[in-house]
Amino acid sequence: MINRFVNKIINCIIGCCFGLVHLDHDSKQLFDEETSTFQVRIIGIAPVLETFDENGNFIGDETMYWIYYPDLRPILAKYEAYNPGNNAVRLSWEDIFEARLFGSYVFKEDNVYDRVIQEYAAGLDALFESDNIKQKIFEFEHDLWSY
Repeated sequence: MINRFVNKIINCIIGCCFGLVHLDHDSKQLFDEETSTFQVRIIGIAPVLETFDENGNFIGDETMYWIYYPDLRPILAKYEAYNPGNNAVRLSWEDIFEARLFGSYVFKEDNVYDRVIQEYAAGLDALFESDNIKQKIFEFEHDLWSY
């Protein structure tokens, strides 16, 4: 039973699920004061599907389920991620997630109101707010060092 569930997860992650649009991931960004390093840890991964009504009109994206990443990590290490543009380097799915070789955007920041960006900004404003949060994180990390 568990092996069937694991295979279902892997099939969705590698894109064999019908309608898989993208993967959401939840990560925490931590600053280790002892080593003065800024680390990003992935907490969970969720496959997201496009949903349509009976007439074929797009309704929106639907998160299927969340998987705790530390439990999924040994399984992802067993499966190779094929890159048609580079035959020399073979990477597993775990390598891709750990090295953060994927594009992402910020959709929520810890705040007093516990709101996602889409609740107080829409469209391009939400994208700009996401970029502002990334810039704050970059500046925080950059200010840790003195030259």
